[in-house]
Amino acid sequence: MVDAMVTESGNLPFLDVLSPEFVRDPGPMLRACRREHWMARSPIGFEVLGFPESVMMLRDERIRPGFDKLLEILGITSGPAHEHMSQQVGSQEGDAHRRIRRLIQPSFSIEAMERLRAPARQVVDALLDAVDERGACDFVAHVSGLFPGRLFCRLLNVSEDDAAPLARMNGSIMKMFWMKPEYRGEVEAAIHELGEYSLALIERRRREPGEDFVSGLILAEEQGDRLSTQELIDLVRLTLTAAVDNVNHTLSLMVLLLAERPEAWRQLRARPELIPRAVEECMRYRPRVLRLTHYAARDTELGGVPIPAGSWVMSVVAEASRDERVFNDPDRFDITREPVRPNLNFGTGRHNCIGAYLAQIELQEALSALVERWESIEIAGEVVPQASNQTNGVLELPLRWKRA
Repeated sequence: MVDAMVTESGNLPFLDVLSPEFVRDPGPMLRACRREHWMARSPIGFEVLGFPESVMMLRDERIRPGFDKLLEILGITSGPAHEHMSQQVGSQEGDAHRRIRRLIQPSFSIEAMERLRAPARQVVDALLDAVDERGACDFVAHVSGLFPGRLFCRLLNVSEDDAAPLARMNGSIMKMFWMKPEYRGEVEAAIHELGEYSLALIERRRREPGEDFVSGLILAEEQGDRLSTQELIDLVRLTLTAAVDNVNHTLSLMVLLLAERPEAWRQLRARPELIPRAVEECMRYRPRVLRLTHYAARDTELGGVPIPAGSWVMSVVAEASRDERVFNDPDRFDITREPVRPNLNFGTGRHNCIGAYLAQIELQEALSALVERWESIEIAGEVVPQASNQTNGVLELPLRWKRA
């Protein structure tokens, strides 16, 4: 139970999320803080370390996602990058947010996403066919870095030749989150290019609708209300940046974890029905998202801790997912573990990731294909991480396998 006794923020432990030590290995610093309290102060704001408190925070309408606010810290208060962040559904609140979620929900329904399970398997099988006989490859360069982009092309019903330029645009747009002003030109050029690509696709689908994702969004209607052209463009851009980058890195982290634990790989081969649980456990144990960044829209309090308006409030997914009040023996990696809901990698509440089910399908189908083909896997060289105080990732993953 959350302690309702008011805690002065000055009494909270301090967590230096800007230090090289935190970026390199945040675990020890997070553990030390959470032994003192479920919340810490950092140079940025308030860091929520506990699982129930993170759920409470993410569902609190007084605390909102801060995508556009992050850019304003850099002095970017207008232009394509700011518009891109402020117009997307994750930045909307109230009636505007509820309207867009209602209109797009059918395109992200379980039934609609399940139709992509077979194409997901086809895409990953084709990628594995190309490398299987080699016995080794850079898994990121040849599999995980290509898989979500090619499936995204299937979602849009466009040529897989578009996957490479879409990945290039997405890579540039993601530099927005590096919080470095020198990337503004590259980011805004990519936003414009992707917007032009999306507009051309929308116009084609209006002339010739099909069974694809964009056609579904165009046809979505509720009591005469439809998505505008700009809203459609924003949704295509958001779906690309949310789906491709996160699935790429989550799959790479998942394979890295299992390569480090051959007994878990053998267990999956013997019991493939554990694959959905293995995906959940990998995301809990080594999440792609370290911290979900929000801000207080007005003076508020969280579990008795006063939070002034305008303060940054972060859900530290990496630590909340190790909360022993919720997870039994949380530092143990266990692919038989019963998943706990919600999965904080996808958020919760009104701004939960609407594409979470698709991401789970992609990861399940990829892992299923790998386990069927390869008797064992091992790291075959130096792993190059993508480390920051916001996310985990893998840039290079040299992998060696023994074919089944």
